[in-house]
Amino acid sequence: MLNCIADVGFVLNCFTFKNVIISRDLFYLVHRIIHNLIFSFLSAYSLH
Repeated sequence: MLNCIADVGFVLNCFTFKNVIISRDLFYLVHRIIHNLIFSFLSAYSLH
């Protein structure tokens, strides 16, 4: 019984760990896109 619970905990741990990595990459991607948008907006704005 205890082994079963430990296995479930391990699977959940791995799943959460993978999710954290995926969301970190996604956050980085969104951050870069937003940064590029703001940067291009600012440079277009300063040209005017």
